[in-house]
Amino acid sequence: LADPTEDEYPEVPVKLQNNKFTEPLNMVTNMYSLPAYGTVDPNPLMAPFFILFYGIMMADMGYGLVMVLAALIALGKMKPKRGSKYFCELLFACGVSTFLLGIVTGGFFGNAVPTIVKMFGHDVKLGILTSPLLDPLTDTTQILIGAMVLGFIQLSTGMVVNMVMECRQGKVGDAIFNEGTWFVIFAGLALFVLKIGNIGGVPVVLCIGVLMLIYGSGRDAKGIRQQIPPAPMVAGGILIAVLFPDRKSCGEPNPGFSERKDDRKVDGEMFDFVFSYLHVLCV
Repeated sequence: LADPTEDEYPEVPVKLQNNKFTEPLNMVTNMYSLPAYGTVDPNPLMAPFFILFYGIMMADMGYGLVMVLAALIALGKMKPKRGSKYFCELLFACGVSTFLLGIVTGGFFGNAVPTIVKMFGHDVKLGILTSPLLDPLTDTTQILIGAMVLGFIQLSTGMVVNMVMECRQGKVGDAIFNEGTWFVIFAGLALFVLKIGNIGGVPVVLCIGVLMLIYGSGRDAKGIRQQIPPAPMVAGGILIAVLFPDRKSCGEPNPGFSERKDDRKVDGEMFDFVFSYLHVLCV
């Protein structure tokens, strides 16, 4: 017997080993494809996000209770095995998440309870049912921001996992210039918005991130045109637009461009060339 080589990894049979919390996610993973031998099992990392996002989508105490009761009855009476057991356990976890998020939004079979009370001519306060902590109909901005933050955290988690895998495989350069670049760009954007770390109005960290993106996207290619592909050049164009907001459009200089408050002058012909080159690459 011998350990498989890296080329044989795709052909090695895989069996997932998880704890009681993440084991129900095996059903979801099996619906798509099992991770290759030698890679990371996604269940422990993705289980919290899956259950949380399900609860956010449903967010109703009534439906949550129904899901929890249905799962407990099925597990207690039917004694399901393997796939069916995973489904019931996942249903239970998602039901708990749905119930807890329903407490936050005040949902109990929608707005059934307040509607029924009003039908009988009563207008009473019913705690979180009439005064939720977060009302989906009025607090849309907060909900949108929260969803974007959670999505960013999930994507960042996946990127970190991929970086770890690439480092284990000895592909440190790929980890730095593939995922690491985007972390630098995200940090640069945050610092630029907060006006931290700018030198002479130039977002240094963001500039470094864009340069890493340009270099990393074409570092295995030959020739200058292949080394600077369209996507990074678009990022470079966005960066130029951030640094020089007085520029109206390609080939259309702003008459007041050379009379900025800080008296900095930029050669217009150089930017005509840069923007024209961007246009050629992207078209």
